[in-house]
Amino acid sequence: MMTAFIIAVRGTIGRAVLLGLAATVSHTAVVWVSAIIGVHFGGQYDGAFAEPYLQVVSAAMIIAVALWMLGRTRREQCTCGPQEAGAHITIPWPASHSETLMSWLTPMRSGASSSPET
Repeated sequence: MMTAFIIAVRGTIGRAVLLGLAATVSHTAVVWVSAIIGVHFGGQYDGAFAEPYLQVVSAAMIIAVALWMLGRTRREQCTCGPQEAGAHITIPWPASHSETLMSWLTPMRSGASSSPET
């Protein structure tokens, strides 16, 4: 992501180095703070007691991410036929509520208008 950002804004080498250093320092700080909190509060808790609960939370997080990724992949793959990159699909809107869904979804005959009838 950082590389894409630098390329997108046409950043200089100096900015890329500065961004890398900022990411390194911030990630290191998060690890140190997490370690300090763990050392401070770690003596009060039994790891064997907490482990099953942590495993359930980890499993729930993994399943949530997997479902999110599956949903995004399905949305990206759902197309109405072969298209060129960047092409837009125009779906005609039914002229009236009495028109059935199946008649709306049937392929349009050549020469038929794709605009809604009035």
